[in-house]
Amino acid sequence: MQSVRQTVLFESEEAWRAGAEQNATAITVHARGGEVVQTRRTWAAAGGPRVRVTWSGGRTVSEVSPQLAAGLSVYVEGGAHVSRDFVQARGQAVFHSAQLELDAVRAWWPRELAVQPEALRWAECAYDIELGRQVRVDEYCALRAGETVALTAAAGGTDEAKVETGVFYPEISDGADVSLSGFRCTWLRDGSGRTDTCQKTLLMYKPAHVHMPEPAVGIELVQPVTLHPVIEVDLSSVSASGPACAHHVFLQLPAQLFVDKFQQPPELLFGEDDLELPEYKVEAWGSEVIYALEPGRVNRVQLHSRYARPGPGRRYEVVPLRPYVFEACDTGSADIAENPFYSKGMGFEAYFTADTVFKHRNSTRLNIPVPRGNSNDFPSIQYVTVLSILFSVLYISYCLFRRPVAASARASG
Repeated sequence: MQSVRQTVLFESEEAWRAGAEQNATAITVHARGGEVVQTRRTWAAAGGPRVRVTWSGGRTVSEVSPQLAAGLSVYVEGGAHVSRDFVQARGQAVFHSAQLELDAVRAWWPRELAVQPEALRWAECAYDIELGRQVRVDEYCALRAGETVALTAAAGGTDEAKVETGVFYPEISDGADVSLSGFRCTWLRDGSGRTDTCQKTLLMYKPAHVHMPEPAVGIELVQPVTLHPVIEVDLSSVSASGPACAHHVFLQLPAQLFVDKFQQPPELLFGEDDLELPEYKVEAWGSEVIYALEPGRVNRVQLHSRYARPGPGRRYEVVPLRPYVFEACDTGSADIAENPFYSKGMGFEAYFTADTVFKHRNSTRLNIPVPRGNSNDFPSIQYVTVLSILFSVLYISYCLFRRPVAASARASG
């Protein structure tokens, strides 16, 4: 049986009072823009390996959502029985793609479920999905200004489904504690579509992910961009929040890019680290890298481009990359691991302790141009090469045969 929980998070009490209406059959939300709707669907499953699938277009962190890596990421606990596309990391195997690849999701999705990956709203929303003994699909959608959404019992899909809806605003959100105030309703399971009970609700918990936009942290690509791109992370105006805190940058590098662990040793590096292989010889999707950053200064991360297989037309391939700059703080609190809306698990969170709070500073998208040979130039390159070889042979022959003639002329004189 499916259970569905819908949560709407307003930015303030004022927006909550003005934007939420409730009657016997629906909760209607009138958005000002920026409201987050989390829909959690849960089913029992036959079992299998524990897998986490995430999909995001950028920044997702809020009081009810963690920070998900941009693009598609698939994490398999233990890392056994995965294809060569995966990277073996600490306690997990990882697959990543900047684009949505539904085949990578279908490979782990239970076939018996009524809802299949094609039915999800990939183009509009972010997803945090857990597969295994149960299937849990957390959908995060941001509402646009002027958008109106009606939340009803129909979200359950069937009359037997358990449906719960909550509408909240943050009463306290200071980075250490979150207190959400609002109301929540349950729905009758008799096909009437009417609410069962509604009650005021106060939720208090400690978040594992916090958005920290101030002080500003800049992420830039040093110009001009060469075969060895350099990323600058400006932490000049930033200091550590405490003795148990440290700043890091997390990178998911596609096959076109890599780091030299000998030139600039990272804290963690999983995946393709061969310094000589061209892109088309790399088997896995790329690598995951974490570097320690020093607050109070501009930090540089040195990348390198792999030689790419030539193709028609393009002289450069633009590779998107989104570095995640965050401060990781050990708290000593067991309450950090999970809260009513998300729990820490696989992903970059697995590289830190269970009591770590992630304070996210910036995640600017960078577009890195990687040189790629133009196969349309092959005929002209071959023509010039042949001419150069012929000219070289003629010139060398001329020099070899000219010297004896000149010497004999001097001798006869």
